[in-house]
Amino acid sequence: LDALRRVAAMYIDRAGLAQRIAAGDTGVSVTLASEGDVLGGGLRACAASVHALVQDTARLAEAAMTGKLDARVDASLHRGGFRSAIEGLHCAFEELRKPLNVSVQVLDKLGRGDCPWPIREEFQGECTALKESINRVIEIDKRIREDVTALLHAGIAGRLDVRLDAQKYEGGNRKMCEEVNQLLDAKQRPIAEAIRVLRQICGGNLSERLEMNCDGDHQTMKEAINGVHAWLKSLVDYVTCMANGDLSATMAKASNQDQIYEWLVLLKTNIVQIQYEFGRLISLVKEGDL
Repeated sequence: LDALRRVAAMYIDRAGLAQRIAAGDTGVSVTLASEGDVLGGGLRACAASVHALVQDTARLAEAAMTGKLDARVDASLHRGGFRSAIEGLHCAFEELRKPLNVSVQVLDKLGRGDCPWPIREEFQGECTALKESINRVIEIDKRIREDVTALLHAGIAGRLDVRLDAQKYEGGNRKMCEEVNQLLDAKQRPIAEAIRVLRQICGGNLSERLEMNCDGDHQTMKEAINGVHAWLKSLVDYVTCMANGDLSATMAKASNQDQIYEWLVLLKTNIVQIQYEFGRLISLVKEGDL
């Protein structure tokens, strides 16, 4: 009877150990009843196999969380389905590495300013979404490059009214195109107004100056055009005075390189000389000296 009780107690203990192993307790310690305790030996081997599997799986999981998809464990230390599980994890890591490696290469090229080919490899599941997203980035990058190149060629050709089509893009890309167009508008408006005023000046119309508010180089351009306008107006006023007989009119020399000033002075001198000669002749005629 005592022997039966000990056997029953051993089986109850073994059943408890088996339940603990089945519940994921990898710290189970199996004590053998004797050298011939086959059941205890089997439970000990089972506990060791489960413990090894859990440890290697945890190592692979930690490696995956730190981005080390090239991490591997020794699958030969496991048997049967346990080895298949480890090898399956290895295959899963390798399948994840393929799309990630391709994606990294493509994104690296984009980051260095190169325009790579779209990803052609076939992926599965979420990796397909990753591939499609990267290919979309490549397509948008290519489209922006083409549009900017066309804009550059238009600018070189002097077609300053060409703009990017912002409606072709979305989100931040559309905003960027709109801002580029705003920049081009800000550059072109003063130039267009300057051209309008210069055309009037070329046509002899000095009724308008460049009045729009400008900054920086545009302000320098404005001052130069208005300087030409002021100089031409003073020239017209000077010539008009002489044409009306007012030889007291004066005109300032624009600079040491002012080539017109000397001729205007000579013109005035000649007119004064002619006026003097006419006056002298008129006086002689009045005196009867023909």
